[in-house]
Amino acid sequence: MNNEQINKTFFDDLYQIQIDQIHTSQLKQARKVILELVVHVDSNDRDDIPGKDEAVLNALEWLKNNQS
Repeated sequence: MNNEQINKTFFDDLYQIQIDQIHTSQLKQARKVILELVVHVDSNDRDDIPGKDEAVLNALEWLKNNQS
């Protein structure tokens, strides 16, 4: 392998590692948002549940920032 091939291989691997970390982070955030929604929204039909509005706002903000 020459230097150019070594550099390309290194940067391709580095790029893939970073992309995998971003995807893992997004999945963790999505799980957290979904869990909050399920816990707060599905727990009761009342509107005065503490944390319900925040859970909905967090979910909406996450969706706005993570559109594909």
